[in-house]
Amino acid sequence: MKIAIVGTGGIAQYHARAIPKVGARLQAICDVSPEALQRLGEQFNVEGRYRSLEEMLEREELDIAIICTWGVDHAEISNRLARSGRVRAILCEKPICANAQECAGMIEVARENEVLLAEAFKFRHHPQHLKARELVDAGRIGPLHFIRSTFAVYSDPRFHTPAHNWRFDPARGGGAFFDLGCYNIHHARFMAGMEPVRVWAAGQRGALSGVEESAAVHLEFPGGLQAQCSLSFCCASSEWAEIHGEEGIIRLERRPNPNVLLTPNPFSFEAREVERRVLPMQGFDAVYTRTGGGGAGLQDRAEDTVGVILLQLADWKTRPRASALMQEMRRRTADLAGVLIEVRQEEAGPPVGKPVQLQLSAVDPALLPAAVAAVRRKFEQMPGLVDIEDSRPLPGIEWQVAVDRGQAAKFGADVTLVGTAVRLITNGMKFAEYRPDDSDKEIDIAVRYPAEYRALEQIGRLKVQTRMGLVPIDNFVTRAPKPKVGTLNRSDGRRVLLVKANVRPGVQPDAMVREIRAWLPEAGLDPLVRVVFKGQDKEQAAAQAFLSKAFGLALFLIAIILVAEFNSFFSTLLVLTAVLLSTVGVLIGMLATGQAFGIVMTGIAVISLAGVVVKNNIVLIDTYDDLRQRIADPREAILRTGAQRLRPVFLTAATVVIGLTPLSFGTNIELLTREIVVGAPASQWWVQLATAMVYGMCFATPLTLVVTPSALMLKARLAARLRRDDRARL
Repeated sequence: MKIAIVGTGGIAQYHARAIPKVGARLQAICDVSPEALQRLGEQFNVEGRYRSLEEMLEREELDIAIICTWGVDHAEISNRLARSGRVRAILCEKPICANAQECAGMIEVARENEVLLAEAFKFRHHPQHLKARELVDAGRIGPLHFIRSTFAVYSDPRFHTPAHNWRFDPARGGGAFFDLGCYNIHHARFMAGMEPVRVWAAGQRGALSGVEESAAVHLEFPGGLQAQCSLSFCCASSEWAEIHGEEGIIRLERRPNPNVLLTPNPFSFEAREVERRVLPMQGFDAVYTRTGGGGAGLQDRAEDTVGVILLQLADWKTRPRASALMQEMRRRTADLAGVLIEVRQEEAGPPVGKPVQLQLSAVDPALLPAAVAAVRRKFEQMPGLVDIEDSRPLPGIEWQVAVDRGQAAKFGADVTLVGTAVRLITNGMKFAEYRPDDSDKEIDIAVRYPAEYRALEQIGRLKVQTRMGLVPIDNFVTRAPKPKVGTLNRSDGRRVLLVKANVRPGVQPDAMVREIRAWLPEAGLDPLVRVVFKGQDKEQAAAQAFLSKAFGLALFLIAIILVAEFNSFFSTLLVLTAVLLSTVGVLIGMLATGQAFGIVMTGIAVISLAGVVVKNNIVLIDTYDDLRQRIADPREAILRTGAQRLRPVFLTAATVVIGLTPLSFGTNIELLTREIVVGAPASQWWVQLATAMVYGMCFATPLTLVVTPSALMLKARLAARLRRDDRARL
C-alpha cells in the first residue's frame, strides 16, 4: 500500500511512524518548505519529496493521501486530490475544513470521483471508547440524559500569538474550537448516535491572538439529550468525558494505548501540571518528581499511580506548619479533572500505609471483586474518609503469546528462541553491563529494534534463526488479548484484596473502624470472604496487646515487691488501687485537651505515672508503719505521717508537673541557646505523653494524700472493732 503525506508538521511525523506498522509504505511527502521536506524525508527514508501537489500527483500513483496542513487549506487540497484520479482514499486531519459549506463541497467531490474521504479521529477506534459505545447501545446505563467532556491543554499566555503557534493564528484556522472542540463535539455525536438539533456556544478571545482560547459548547439532541463541552488553552491540562444515564455513569479518562507494546510514559503531563502548581509554594528545600508507578517514594501506593512528588520541607522556623502546607496543596490541585491526588505526610515508625484498611480474602478469587465493590461503596458513603482506593486489577488488556511446542519443534525452534525474539520489540535483550567512570553502579546494555518496528503488529513479522533458516514465528505462535492481571497478593494461601482510605483532619481512624465493624454483619458479603482490619487498627491492636502485657507484668512485679516489703496484702492492694485510680486523671486530661488516647505515648505515660504513684504511696505507708510501732493512737500516727511526708510527695508532684507542663503545650525551653521554642516538630512527639503525666499527677497526688491515709484509718478502726468483738465473745 502506497501512502503520501501532504504537510510535514508535528502530526505528519506521527503518521510517518505509524505507516510501517500497518505494513504500508510511505511513498511520497509534499510541502512548500524544502528544509522541512529534507528533514522528514531523511528521518523516514522517503525518496519521493515534492514541493507542489501537481508534481506529486503527476509522478505518483497512491492508495491513500493524508492531509496534515492547516485547517483552512484542507478543502482545497482534498478536492484537488480527489479530482486527480491518482488517489483512492483521503485521510484528512481534523478539523476537516473551515465551515459547513466547504465540508459539503468536499463530500460531493469525493463521491463524484469515487474517492473515500475520512476525518482522522482515531479516538473512535480506541477500545475504551468502543466499549463505552457498546455499553450505551446495550442499555447498561439506561436512557442517556447528559454527556459532558473537557479537553484542555495549558499553554503559556505569553506565547499566544500567531508568530509562535498556528493555533493562535486566525488566518491559519487556529482557535480552541478547531483544534480542541472538534474532539468534544465529535465524541458527543458518536456517543449519542445522532445529530444535534440545537447548538450554542460562548468563548473568550485572546487579546494577542484574536482567536477563541477558551469556550463552552452546548448541544441539544432529539429526545432531550444534552451535551456540554469545555475546551481551553488557558486552563490546567485535562482530558475526560462522562456519559450519564438513568441507571449509571460511564467516565472516560486518558489511558495508555493498549495496542502499543512500548511507549513513552503517557502520564508525565499530569505530574508536570501538579508540580507546576506546587512549586510556587514557599516552605520546601527540595522537590523530587518521578513519573510512573515504580521507583523510590511512598511504599504503599496504588497500582494506577502515575507519578510521585516528594517534598523536603524547609526548617520549621522558616515555613508554615506542615498541616497548613498540605491543606494548601490540596486546594491548589483540587480542580484537576481526571487526576486523583493524595497529599500524604511521611510516616514515622513502621510503615502502616493508610490508617483505615480492610483486607478481604477468599479461597475462590471470583468472590472478591463483588465484596470489594460493596466495601468501597460503604467507604465512599462515610464523610470522614478520603483518598479511597482498592487493589482490584486495573481495567485493560495484555497480549499473551502462546507457542505451539510441537509445531515449533518441526522448525527446530523452542520457547526460549521465541522469547528472545519477542524481547527485541518490547524491553530489549540484555547482553552486557557497563559501569561509567563517574558511577559506582553498573548499567545494562540492551539491544532492541528501532521505535517504528516495536508495535504489536511487528510480532507477526518476526523471524527466528533455526537449522532450517529464517522462519516466521507465525508458523507456530498465536497471540491473543487477555484481561490485564495486576499484582497478585496472597496471605495464608488465599488471594487478598485491600480497600484503603485516609481520614479527614479531626477525624479519628478508630471511630471509622468502629462504624465499619458495625456495618459488616449486615453488609451481605459472601460468608466465604474473610474480612480482616489492617493499617493503623492492626498496629494499634498489636501495641495495645504489648502495653497491656507490660502494664500487667509491671503491676504483678510491684505486687510481689510490696508484699515482701510490707508483709501485708492490704497495703499492697491499697497501693495497686491508687495506681489504677490514677489513670482516671489521665482520661480527664485527654478529654479536657481534646486529645485522642494514643496507645503508645499515653500507654507509656500511664506506666510511668504508676511508678511515681507507687513511690509516693510506699513513702506514706512505710512511715505510717514505722510510727505505728511507737504510737498507739492510729489517728495521731496518720497525722504525723502526713506532716512528715507532705513535703516529699508535693515536691515529687511539683517536679513532674512543672517540668512537663511546658512540653504539654508544645513549648520547649532551650537552656543552652536561651530560647523558648513553641510548636517545634520534636516537641510535638511528647505532647500527648506530657499531658497524660501532668493531669495524671495532679489527680493522683490528692489521692495519695487523702485516700491513702483514709484507707489506713479505716483499716485501724476495722481492726479495733474486730478485737472488741473477739473480747466480747470471750
